[in-house]
Amino acid sequence: MSEDAESHDVNRTLGGASGAGRRRRRTSVTPSRAVGSSGRPSARSDEARSGGLEVGVVRLLRWGTLWSDIMAPAVPEPAAAATFESIPVLDVALLSSGKPEDEARFVAELREACHVAGFFYVKNFGLPDGLAERIFAAARDFFALPLDKKRAIEKIHSPHFRGYTVLGEEITAGKKDLREQIDLGFEAPARELAPGEPLFWRLQGPNLWPAEADCPGFRAAVTEFMDAMHGLALRLMEAIALSLELPRDYFSRTFGDEPHTRLKLVRYPPPPPPDAAAAGESVGVGPHKDYGHLAILLQDDVGGLQVLNGAGRWIDATPIPGTAVVNLGEMLEQATGGYYVATVHRVINRSTRERYSVPYFASPRLDTRLEPLPLADKFRAAAAARAHAGANAKYADANPIYPVYGETAWRGLARSHPDVVRKHYPGVEPPPTGPTYV
Repeated sequence: MSEDAESHDVNRTLGGASGAGRRRRRTSVTPSRAVGSSGRPSARSDEARSGGLEVGVVRLLRWGTLWSDIMAPAVPEPAAAATFESIPVLDVALLSSGKPEDEARFVAELREACHVAGFFYVKNFGLPDGLAERIFAAARDFFALPLDKKRAIEKIHSPHFRGYTVLGEEITAGKKDLREQIDLGFEAPARELAPGEPLFWRLQGPNLWPAEADCPGFRAAVTEFMDAMHGLALRLMEAIALSLELPRDYFSRTFGDEPHTRLKLVRYPPPPPPDAAAAGESVGVGPHKDYGHLAILLQDDVGGLQVLNGAGRWIDATPIPGTAVVNLGEMLEQATGGYYVATVHRVINRSTRERYSVPYFASPRLDTRLEPLPLADKFRAAAAARAHAGANAKYADANPIYPVYGETAWRGLARSHPDVVRKHYPGVEPPPTGPTYV
């Protein structure tokens, strides 16, 4: 999730020391299966003749230029509101009590949490009995495998950017993250691109699974857990719609039909000795924002996740038994013009124990377009009035958010894993170096 997510590395300042820089318009998400009788993006005739993969990259670059032009007269990049000193705990049971006043209470508390911190815990969220224990057991069993068995399903073997990542191969802020992980998603048939189709459609595809004999019950636990997290994400997105005084089902058309969701199982070893740190390795993962809608994290009892408040203090997201940590991504921040915030966070494992976490990233269909949310004037006014200075403002995302979600997702993964691009996308160069997605 958050801490482990497909995220924007935010170790650069927005517009340099002056704080002036690129501004964005308020955006939302609506599904767009653009032009063409198939319901998929159609290609111009010259593009169709030139082949699918290279055209896809050209299309990404064109969209990037277009989005920059569209966003030119936008509102300032929002900072996390002020100086929250703790992360609120929300009780999801209020949504299922059948009492309107309970739902209204949850929605009000959610609105405050999303506006002030962009982070909150949830409790009583309906995880089946024993599933949390099974998913952590699955993670421990997988990471305990010999390296050659893990590398047999390494991400380099997947054009869909799924599979195992070796310790130290992810980079944030130009430094190696001290973690190993496996990336998974909802299963789908691999999609071969027609000429002119965007590259992001290749993010759909099958997972790489460890052999059942090596990790008994791994696939079953992961599948059940992803289904449970998808259900929770839908409930939270419904509550977010209500919190913004939008129809209850406002987001259902982008999340209920082929959402692009991803799950990571992550292991953080104990901190390295000083000589290893001096060689360029960082503990955990560096400061970043997530770029989707929601991230939902189960963490063990070791701790290490920290959230940056507006005064520049790192607030511990201390593990609370029976809870998950939820944070907002940049798509919701932009969708609300900064009324809701995506907050910078990091992971520092200072214990002498391994740390395990299971982040789930809830994002919409790959072809979802970004458009302004139809917010009431009071929300727009509150977003405009809030302080745009503060600690989060200096951790700016130097990469654009593209007008179609899939393009942002593809470029992020390609930037973090250029070896996958070189192997599976012949003739395509990875995106330029710079801030990475992790």
